[in-house]
This record gives sequence, C-alpha cells and structure tokens, in this order.
Amino acid sequence: MPVSPLSLELFTLLLVAPMFVWDLYRLKQFQRAYVIWFVPFTLLSVLVHLLWNSAWWLGFVPKLMGVA
Repeated sequence: MPVSPLSLELFTLLLVAPMFVWDLYRLKQFQRAYVIWFVPFTLLSVLVHLLWNSAWWLGFVPKLMGVA
C-alpha cells in the first residue's frame, strides 16, 4: 500500500490523463464520458476518505462482510 491514502486516486487520475489530453488535442473538447466517470469517482473517493477508520465504518464492515 502506498504511503499516502490519496495516492491510489492520484494513480488512477494519472492513468486517465493521457486519454483525456489526447481527446482534448484531437477533438478540441473533452468527451462526456470523462464527466460521467469523474463525478462519481470523486464523490466516492471523498466518501471513502471521510468514513475510513470511523467508528461507524469499523462496526459496519464486519457485518457487511459476514464476519461478525
């Protein structure tokens, strides 16, 4: 696991960046698919970082996984 928890999201953005730049160069605009992907990706990433290691999350996950 990387040192920073944000690095996983940054790696994902780094992988998408060449496609995004190529579409901007080739089409002179970006595709709607980037927005459709980026909005949920950002919202879920923020949600995960807010909930991580919270008391609610640590109590909920074992129930979710069927370990409790």
